[in-house]
Amino acid sequence: MAADVLREDVSPTMAVRLSPHPVAARGRRLRWALAGVAAFEVPLVVLGVLVAEVLLHLAWITAVVAVPIAVLLALDAYRGLGHGLTGGYLVARSGSVRRSTVALQRRGIIGWTVRQSIFQRRAGLATIRATTAAGAGAYAIRDVGTSTGLDVADEALPGLLTPFLERT
Repeated sequence: MAADVLREDVSPTMAVRLSPHPVAARGRRLRWALAGVAAFEVPLVVLGVLVAEVLLHLAWITAVVAVPIAVLLALDAYRGLGHGLTGGYLVARSGSVRRSTVALQRRGIIGWTVRQSIFQRRAGLATIRATTAAGAGAYAIRDVGTSTGLDVADEALPGLLTPFLERT
């Protein structure tokens, strides 16, 4: 379907071999998933101690179910991360339950935004966004290795980032 929409012989999403993201991205997904479970479990435990003991039982039962599900979803989200260049397209994929793949024409990219949280910086990761005047306005390559992401951005649109990159 993507090939028909883009008027290409072969869909860029099928033609590209997506590069995997660093192991640190897996750790981020696992931490976020377990933090989500903890955000649900901690109030149950506190209320169980203060109000009714039955809530303590509910807390451990839901934890036994929720932790493995959260870990599996986090690992699937990590497995779903990827990016690549093929022909005139930048392809980026992310997500687990709601996985999305973007095939962005490289000639439509008008700029790049690089964002790093403190935790991403410590892990050597960044979120690189290709800015465009169409669609959503920007499309992200999430939790990519910082140097890899900058190299992809430079290769996707040669010359735009070159004055700002420091080669080692």
